[in-house]
Amino acid sequence: MKVSVIIPFHRGEEYLRDCLDSLVVQTYSDIEVIVVNDHAPEDDLACLAEYENILNLKLYHLHDKTGVAAARNLGLDEAAGDYIFFLDSDDYLYENAIELLVTGAQERDDDITYGKKKPTWFQRSVYFLRKQEEQEEREEQEAQDREEEQDENDLEAPGLRMEEDQEDDSQENVEDSDDEADDSDGSYENKDSKQDIKDIKNHQTDDEGYVSDNDLSQEEITRRREARTRMAYRILVSKRKGIRNISVLGILYKRSLIEENNLRFPENLIYFSDIPFLMEALSKTNRYKKRFGAVYIKRKHNDAINFPALSQIRDPNRFNEYIEVYYETIRRISENSDLKRRFDK
Repeated sequence: MKVSVIIPFHRGEEYLRDCLDSLVVQTYSDIEVIVVNDHAPEDDLACLAEYENILNLKLYHLHDKTGVAAARNLGLDEAAGDYIFFLDSDDYLYENAIELLVTGAQERDDDITYGKKKPTWFQRSVYFLRKQEEQEEREEQEAQDREEEQDENDLEAPGLRMEEDQEDDSQENVEDSDDEADDSDGSYENKDSKQDIKDIKNHQTDDEGYVSDNDLSQEEITRRREARTRMAYRILVSKRKGIRNISVLGILYKRSLIEENNLRFPENLIYFSDIPFLMEALSKTNRYKKRFGAVYIKRKHNDAINFPALSQIRDPNRFNEYIEVYYETIRRISENSDLKRRFDK
């Protein structure tokens, strides 16, 4: 199954190199890389020649248009893959990210498979070096803890341990799931989340594969799919902590879902074009898969003057676009849908 990775590019050669390098080392090989040039300087585009023989790379140019939405739409028009993945030119991936998303999508032929996004200030080489050092430190500390625990066990008879020590041990063995711990305020969303987790886990097999719909009643199938829909909406939208953090990034889309529903980005929106696209995509399917092992690294910028991110650009029209994006989004989703009700909250 081919994956089309769509990368809008405006400027920043050093960022683009990190982005493309992360694709070179992907453990999944059937990838076409579509770079859409949004009026980038010629010098910044020169580095693409270095990747022509190691990536299935295609370069397209925006002529009469500009902006992320227009670039992604051109990429969608030219894509030939079975799946679509959007990647910003200043971001990068863990080396197994695409493989995990594809294998996850193929388990149940899901339309939307989403991973995890992690922010960083660091370039790719520094990020992974720090990650390796942290892992080595953890392993060293764990080995030291095991040695100390063994020494303590050798010196202390089991029946002589203090009662409070035994209570501490019992507390350490109590663990909450990540999903439940994230929503711990007792709110409606939290109760909804816990019920969704139960509805999904009730039909998991021991190897974490899913029971076929053929083995479930129609009521169980409906309940499980509704639970996955609510969970996807909660993770991809509700928990993003603000409208500017809602994003199509880190998500693998089946291209047939996009083309059959004619999904495109609104090119009149500069800052928030992700929201209508993502909400409409969510509303068109109930086939989702969560693969948090697939990690997307979102690069943060500390140069708001020379190389600002969209969120750092000061624009008096930004508030007007908040209003525009709301009406554009509700126009794209069903009036009586659960997504519409939740979006209005």
